[in-house]
Amino acid sequence: MKAYAILGGMCVVMLWIIAAGCGGGGGQSAQPQVSQFRDASGRSIRDTNGNGIPDLPLDARPTIVAAFSGFAPRQVVEIQVFREGAPLLPEPILLTTDNSGNIPPIPVLWDIGVGENGQAVDASGSYLVVASGEGRQASFSFEVLGSRLAAATRQAEQPYYYFQILHGEPLRFAMGSIPAGDEVWVGGANFPPNQQVRIYIVRDRDDWTDGMLLEDESGGAEEVTILPYLGELPSTRIWTSAQRRGDGQYDGDYDVVVDVNRNGRYDSSVDLVASRFGAGFTVQVPPPAGQHLAVELAASQYGSFKDEFFPLEAVSVWVNPPWRPLIPHDMVRKYVVLHKDDWQDGDPLVDVTGRPEWDLVRRACRNQYRLPVWYSTRPGRYDVVIDIDRNGVYTKGVDLIDAGITPAGDRIKEAGFIVQFPVTTLELALDAERPVINANRQTTIRAQVLTDRGRPVAGATVRFEVVGGRGGSLSSTSATTNSRGVAQVNLSAAEPDTNIVVRGTVTFESRTARAEVTVRVRAFGELQATFE
Repeated sequence: MKAYAILGGMCVVMLWIIAAGCGGGGGQSAQPQVSQFRDASGRSIRDTNGNGIPDLPLDARPTIVAAFSGFAPRQVVEIQVFREGAPLLPEPILLTTDNSGNIPPIPVLWDIGVGENGQAVDASGSYLVVASGEGRQASFSFEVLGSRLAAATRQAEQPYYYFQILHGEPLRFAMGSIPAGDEVWVGGANFPPNQQVRIYIVRDRDDWTDGMLLEDESGGAEEVTILPYLGELPSTRIWTSAQRRGDGQYDGDYDVVVDVNRNGRYDSSVDLVASRFGAGFTVQVPPPAGQHLAVELAASQYGSFKDEFFPLEAVSVWVNPPWRPLIPHDMVRKYVVLHKDDWQDGDPLVDVTGRPEWDLVRRACRNQYRLPVWYSTRPGRYDVVIDIDRNGVYTKGVDLIDAGITPAGDRIKEAGFIVQFPVTTLELALDAERPVINANRQTTIRAQVLTDRGRPVAGATVRFEVVGGRGGSLSSTSATTNSRGVAQVNLSAAEPDTNIVVRGTVTFESRTARAEVTVRVRAFGELQATFE
């Protein structure tokens, strides 16, 4: 059964619209407002056809990036995108607010108007982004125009260019990722007619400022003459064979800069960089056959991979793999789990935060490092798994893993990351299969019991109890762990607008461990969306 409805009013605080590439205070806001509305080059996006609704041209194949504030700190927020009233995502994006109740800029739609095969599709129409949580809701409407002709007449303080990165044979949109060895092409429109421009492939950076020197990485910048009709930048090959600079996670990341005034420097008033936020594209290689897709994932909110965190420090997940394990874009689940020394295909994933993040990602593009997935609250050793196929278990060669191992499984560090130093010899994690549900529905509560070395504890009795919220009841007060150390019960919710807290306790060989999980039961007026 699938049902959805939209309820609530306008309270978005920030929405960025990225037309190419990827890419404070405390408490709740009394009067949320839109504070930014930008494209990848930092130029404003606005209404071009006079109907009062911001719009973008389909030709730009835009990526939508939204940021929100005014929600409760460290709470779950669901985000769904609708086109002509129908949901576009298979399930709502599920995120966690920061200490101030904010959701930093995150992609909510990738490459509008590009199909899974990299070819153009018709995606014009009216769109609505809805974010909902804790009885508060934010929404924002925009349009995607079927042609660039209307938008080409806009009067802006700065030039507004449409730009596309393509590759392959036949040519297809890059969607942030280009296989090593492919040709790289570009095209665009709305540039100064009959003028020569210079196109550079440069190392990716997020701190573009005026005057930065442009150094081409592909063997030399390309000189191109803009055509007179619509200022078209004709399809131009700018790299005959895309290559990585090394094996590191950043070594395949590039930006593309159109140097309109051809002075060899970046000038924000006239030049275009794709992309100013995140990588313009990443050169990637095939994933290693039959091996772990082992890669650094745990990161700070400033984009630095980390192996150790302090208690209460925000843990983020930065997706920047050198391989191409993802389809063009898809919903994935990001898990923080108890560390295991020996990961096997089919191992269950039980999130220590009580719920995985449900995120919309695509190949490479350094997704989401600004977004916290957990505020580490207890010492221990942890691994990070991105569940690509969303089946709740580790799938070797499909899911990305940060567990202190190489693709071959050789150990190179103690764990994915540690929070200070482990002090317990028995570990318990609790999560909810559906961490946000409607009233009169149920979800499965899973417990996983491991030793401090990450080995499953079978035959242990886990006791469950509801210790918070209203209207919650359990199918059983105890369950026994299986061979993988997992026990589970069902939680039923009878009342709306409440956070039900379930505590699990396990005692094994004179050692005791406890954990809790919170399930949000939606209020009337929150995003009502079930996918069952």
